[in-house]
Amino acid sequence: MSKRSSWPPRRRYRNPYRSYRQMKGFGILAVLLGLAAVHFIRGGTITPGTAPFRNCAAARAAGPTPIFRGHPRWSDDLDADGDGRACEPLPGNR
Repeated sequence: MSKRSSWPPRRRYRNPYRSYRQMKGFGILAVLLGLAAVHFIRGGTITPGTAPFRNCAAARAAGPTPIFRGHPRWSDDLDADGDGRACEPLPGNR
């Protein structure tokens, strides 16, 4: 008996999810590299419009107060009572 011919080549089973996993990995890597590039292009600093206010006087000078949690310039240091509202007017000064 002779050995089996090598032509045509046998087709091997290929896992269809392998390429999906590879693409997902490359996608995540691409997103991380993109974010790193944006951070590098901007110089790695916070732009002045997004830095938290230093104190409530600066917040009041910049616009209407109170500032609510989630505002781009929010800081936990400005919220005295921890209720999610910073730089609230004093009870007698409404």
